[in-house]
Amino acid sequence: TVLSISRGPSLLPASPTPPSGYVLLANLPTPGPPGTTIDPSAADVLAVARSMTTSMRAKVSTIALNADGVTLRLVAGGAVRLGPATDVAAKLRAADTVLVNAEPGNVCVIDVRVASVPSLTHGKGCL
Repeated sequence: TVLSISRGPSLLPASPTPPSGYVLLANLPTPGPPGTTIDPSAADVLAVARSMTTSMRAKVSTIALNADGVTLRLVAGGAVRLGPATDVAAKLRAADTVLVNAEPGNVCVIDVRVASVPSLTHGKGCL
């Protein structure tokens, strides 16, 4: 079941599949019923979701919260490690720049925890 988030942090009615163009949010606390507020621990994932450009959103399947912060799972495979939701716009720009120049389907991990020094690990199945 997929829950949609409105412009604010309120939940909308659930649907069996995500609407086209939406990115899934993973590893978040179980939400309450429609109309309730999302748990504050989801703030970093929501900050990343709000900051994504259309170009980047098309490349990302899932935004996941983990012990190291936020990770993006890519549609073509691989992941982007953002870390804490600080300097999010710069981190997303760095990730998008690397993705534009990387060989499609050959990305393992793009690490942009330090936006000014992104790193790319090539290869399939390395996660």
